[in-house]
Amino acid sequence: MDSLKAFADELRKMTKQGLLLRPFVCDGSPLDCDVFIVGSNRAAKLASEFWKYWDDSRGLDKARFLSDYGDYRRGRGKPEIAHSRNTLEVLMKSCAPLRCLETNVFGVTTDTRDEALAAPTQGICILPYLVETIKPRWIIAHGVVACSAVSVYDGRATIVKLPDLRKVAHSDVKRLGRRIVDSVLQERSGRHSGAAGEPQQGDAAPDSVTTVETGLQDIRLGDAIAMLGEGVAGDIDYRNSIVQAILAIARSRRDAALVAACEYVLESSCGLSGVTR
Repeated sequence: MDSLKAFADELRKMTKQGLLLRPFVCDGSPLDCDVFIVGSNRAAKLASEFWKYWDDSRGLDKARFLSDYGDYRRGRGKPEIAHSRNTLEVLMKSCAPLRCLETNVFGVTTDTRDEALAAPTQGICILPYLVETIKPRWIIAHGVVACSAVSVYDGRATIVKLPDLRKVAHSDVKRLGRRIVDSVLQERSGRHSGAAGEPQQGDAAPDSVTTVETGLQDIRLGDAIAMLGEGVAGDIDYRNSIVQAILAIARSRRDAALVAACEYVLESSCGLSGVTR
């Protein structure tokens, strides 16, 4: 896809004007997202359609979307951030500096999964278009419906299947995010060195980095620094991006003390950024 406008024009053809579908949420351009986080359907309704938050030159205004999302929940007497969205934000921050796109199998808002399956708009599924166009490297599915739906993409992306996010501990999604970053850095390093750099497929991320070729540390560091400028916003997120890059190098050098220090900073930063467990 050459441009955001071309991407959006195709998306507009798939949705009717005024239909309150939410095809995805990301910060800025979806075309640069390496990681998809896929659920079944969204629960929160919004007063405005998706295109209110979209600009053909910049992409999605996530800050504006989250503001309206919080207003909607407060208006219903609920906490501003739902538990599942809280976990989503922790996962996305843990994947920094990689960029994430969250989407659902069904774009329609319903209170239950059965209602989603029976809804007249349930046949409008944006997920295949997003996968075909953006070609994510990782797909993280949460919930029974989403885990079943993403199985067709096995072999085209590394797939991780999780329970409903309300049942997943923040510590688990933090570890998953860091493993995904490590995997992408290794893949990029392998391409620089002429190695095969084969991605790992399956329902779980690798537990640890076990082998790194000698002489790749400087290349890995260059990759990490290059990634720091990609869509990073806010002082805490920017600092975390730097720490993530250092963590990848520390693991490649098997520097246990530096790894522990980086992980401590990342664990602590989630509380500082306003996302709590």
